[in-house]
Amino acid sequence: MKLSFKKSLITLLCLGVSASAFAQSSQLTKPEQLIKVRQSLFQTIGWNCTRIRQNLDKEYNKTEVIKSAEVIATLANSALDVLFAPGTATGKGWKDTAVKPEFFSKPEHSAQLLHQFRKEANTLAELVQTGSAEIVRPQFENLVKTCKACHDDFRNN
Repeated sequence: MKLSFKKSLITLLCLGVSASAFAQSSQLTKPEQLIKVRQSLFQTIGWNCTRIRQNLDKEYNKTEVIKSAEVIATLANSALDVLFAPGTATGKGWKDTAVKPEFFSKPEHSAQLLHQFRKEANTLAELVQTGSAEIVRPQFENLVKTCKACHDDFRNN
C-alpha cells in the first residue's frame, strides 16, 4: 500500500493509540465490546467494497477508489485476529455474532484466510494508485473472493 508520508504517519499514530487504548481498557476486553468492534470494522470494509464496486460498474472515479482501497488495506492490516478472542464465538455486539464456531476450532484455516485477505487488500491498494478500472477490476474480484471464502466457511447467514 503506497501512502504519502503524512498519511502513513497519521495512520500509524491512530493505530498505535488504538492499540494502546485497547490494551489498557478492560471495557474493550469484554466479549460484547470485541464483537461490536469486529462488526463495525467489517461493516466499514463492506461499505468501502460497495463504493469500489459502484465505481467499477459506473463512472470510474480513481480518487474515490483509492480512498476506499486504502481504508480496506488499513483495516486488513490491523490486528483483526484480536477481535476473535476467546469468548467471542457467541454473544451479541450490535447484533448477534454471525461467526461460526469453526472459525475458532480451525485456527490455521481462519488465519490463512485472514492472511489472504490482507494480501489481496494490499495488492488492491497498490494497483489503484496507477491502474484504470480494467486493471483494478480483476484484483477487486480477488479481494471479494477472499471475503466470500471466509463467509462461506465461517459465517452464519
